Amino acid sequence: MNITAPVYNYQRKLDMSTGVASVAFESDATSYSREYFISYPHQLMFIRLKATGKNKLDLNTSFN
Repeated sequence: MNITAPVYNYQRKLDMSTGVASVAFESDATSYSREYFISYPHQLMFIRLKATGKNKLDLNTSFN
């Protein structure tokens, strides 16, 4: 994502029935979305990252 490109159609949501939080927006001819779910009893965090359009995801992740 070009960090200087303007962002459009920014949306944040929290579905209280499922506990899933999400963010979606468009920038530089690309639609981005992120979904988050955390299970405290199972000590797990799930993250789904998506990008469709001109640019794609390019990232490095690490957890300690």
